[in-house]
Amino acid sequence: MTASSYSNGSSAVAVPPLQDGFVPTELHDRVVIMLLFDQVVSEADVRAAWTKRRQSGDARRALWRVLASVEGVAADAVFAEAARVYGFNSMRLDTNTAVRQMRHVRKQTDLQRWLALLNTAVVPVAKTEGRMIFATHDPTRPAVRKAIGKVWAKPYDLRYTNRAAVVSVINAATQRRQAYARPAERFTAPWGSDPTLAYASPSATAPDTLDRPTFMRLLEGALVGMVQKGIALVCLVPNAGDDTEVFLQEDGRLRPWYTEQRVPAQVLLAALKSYILEVSNEQPQASRTRTIQRWIDGARISFAMDWLAEPERLPCACIRVVS
Repeated sequence: MTASSYSNGSSAVAVPPLQDGFVPTELHDRVVIMLLFDQVVSEADVRAAWTKRRQSGDARRALWRVLASVEGVAADAVFAEAARVYGFNSMRLDTNTAVRQMRHVRKQTDLQRWLALLNTAVVPVAKTEGRMIFATHDPTRPAVRKAIGKVWAKPYDLRYTNRAAVVSVINAATQRRQAYARPAERFTAPWGSDPTLAYASPSATAPDTLDRPTFMRLLEGALVGMVQKGIALVCLVPNAGDDTEVFLQEDGRLRPWYTEQRVPAQVLLAALKSYILEVSNEQPQASRTRTIQRWIDGARISFAMDWLAEPERLPCACIRVVS
C-alpha cells in the first residue's frame, strides 16, 4: 500500500482497487443504482451480476439485465425499475379486454408475424383514444418495437406489466373457448398428484362419460407435468383393473410413471381418442395425430398426440413434445 498526501500535509493509506474491478461507488447503471438505493437488491447481488457479466465476456450487456438473472433476485422488480427509469408507464391487465384486443390484432396479420410477436412476450391488451396499447415485461428491448411494427402500423403505446400477466393473457387467448368453464383458468397439477388439488368428480355427467372441462383439466395437467419434468413422450394404456397406466420414455425405453385411478380407463381414453380425432380446421377427420400448442412457464411448447389402436392390441394414446 502507498500513502497519499492531502493539502494540509497529512497522509492516508490508499486502498487498492479490488481485483475483480467491482467498485460499487462507480456504477454507471441507473437501474442498478436505484435498485440499490431502494434496497431491492444487495451489493452482493450486484457483485454477482458484475462477475457473471465479466465471465461471459459480454461487457456491453446492461448490468441490470444480468442482475435480473442472478439467483435470489426478483426479476420482476428489476424489469419494473428498468421500465420506470426509461420512461414506460406500467399497467394492470384485464384478461377479457386483453383477449379481445389480441383476437382483433390477430385477424389483421399472418401467423408467422403473430407468433413472432408472442415469442417476444408482448401482447396488445387495450385500446384508448384510438391507440392500441401493447404490454410486455421488458419494453426497453429493440426487438419489441420491431415485432409490433410487423403486426400493427397504426399509432400505439407500449407499457410495462409483469411477465406472469403476459403469459396468463397469452394462455387465455390461445385456448379454444369451449375448453374451459373459465377460459383464463390454468390447471397445473399433473394427473398423478393429490386428487383434491386438481380434480373435482364430474357428478353431473353420466358414469361412462367425462365432461369437457374435467377432461381438459386432466390433459393440461399432464402437459405441464411433462414439460416441468423434462419428459419427451408419454403413453397411456388401460390395465386389467380399468385404470390408466402412464409410461414415460427414458433413455429410449418406456418406464412406468404413474397410474391414473380417478377416472376409468375406458372413459378417459375414449375422451382422449375423441379429442385427438376431433375435426378441426387444420386437420382432416381421418388424421390420427393432433398437434396443439401451449404456453407453459413462459415458453410456447408444441405437442403431438397420436391414437394408436391396432387389432388384437390394447388401445394406446401417445403424447409427444415436438418443440
